[in-house]
Amino acid sequence: MLSIAGRFADIITLNPPVAPDGNSIAMAGATAEATDQQIAWIREAARDRFSQIENGERAASRSKDCVFLSVSGH
Repeated sequence: MLSIAGRFADIITLNPPVAPDGNSIAMAGATAEATDQQIAWIREAARDRFSQIENGERAASRSKDCVFLSVSGH
């Protein structure tokens, strides 16, 4: 999916993986190494247009049962 985004998207937001319960973030997978790998996939697919891709903003808040994510580009 990130390779497709790298080829075609103008704005890309990286989100941490969702836990198996579907209601929370799998923090074990939200590492600097995992983010570096995601960026590498995007960079490889985007080639010369990588510098033109905008990083989307992500804001997260947590209620008792769910994590809500709001994504917008700038």
